Parts: sequence; C-alpha cells; structure tokens
Amino acid sequence: MGQENENLVSGVPPQQYQQPGFSNQPPNYNPQQYQQGYVPQNTVVYVNNNPGLDNSAVGQIVAFVVGFFCCCAWVFGFFQLKHENPLTRIFAIINAVLFSLVCFSFVLGFVFFLVWLIFVVAVGASL
Repeated sequence: MGQENENLVSGVPPQQYQQPGFSNQPPNYNPQQYQQGYVPQNTVVYVNNNPGLDNSAVGQIVAFVVGFFCCCAWVFGFFQLKHENPLTRIFAIINAVLFSLVCFSFVLGFVFFLVWLIFVVAVGASL
C-alpha cells in the first residue's frame, strides 16, 4: 500500500499486473492473411417495384377468361382477394363477383323453375 502511494505521488504509474495468456493489446489483424484463396462473388438482387404481371395475376386473368366457358373457374377469385399485387386483387374481385352472380342466378332460376312447375301442376290438375 505504501509503495503504490509513493509511485502515484512521484508521477510514476503503478505497475500493471496481467494474467498469463491475456493481453491488453488487440491482436494484429492482417486482412491479407484471411483473404488468401477467397474469391469475391457478385450477388445480384432483383427488386420488382412494378406491380404488373406476376404469376398470381396471370392465374387470375386465366381464371377470368376460362370462367366464360366454365363458370366454376371464377371461384379461384376468392383465394386471392387480399393479395398485395393490385392487378391480382382487381381480377380476384372481378372473378369472385362473377362467380357470386352466376351462383345467385342459378339459385334464382331454380326457384323460378320450381314455382313454374308447381303452377303448371296446379293448373293441370284443375282442368
């Protein structure tokens, strides 16, 4: 204790003790040492900022066209109503609306057919 105080007073820094195997100095970093045999590779990343035709939009357009020949194809519009691509979303909404209209028309036509059938049977029975 007395020796440390003497060194501080005289302006000489106290002796630093360090554990064996540890160093206060950072290790020498030689970038050439670690890059021997390293071949840099270029990575190309494509970012599509154009929300145009992608696979899901093409699928919805095909479902839209095929739906005029087989209306069951329009049911695929319900699967992508919340897609992030606006073109896909628009065709999905159109397909879903067309499918709903066709289903409503079939149900309404079936109801009218039943009413007509009941009317024909009732009128035929009264003759």
